[in-house]
Amino acid sequence: MAGDTLFSEAERAALVLTDALSHPADRPDPVPDEVWKAATDHLEPRVLAALLLQIGAFNVWNRLNAAVPAR
Repeated sequence: MAGDTLFSEAERAALVLTDALSHPADRPDPVPDEVWKAATDHLEPRVLAALLLQIGAFNVWNRLNAAVPAR
């Protein structure tokens, strides 16, 4: 990942998981085992749960915004 020195291991795991969950159609396995393992290795369960909810919420709003024409 570009800028590897800018982010901690936990932050990189969160970014990779976010990317995977935000683009599920880009690969046959949207969240490969190594992506999930990195997330669970570096994030506490409560933090991971909160991150998953935030990713889901942002993705819902992005898809709703894409579906509604701008005025």
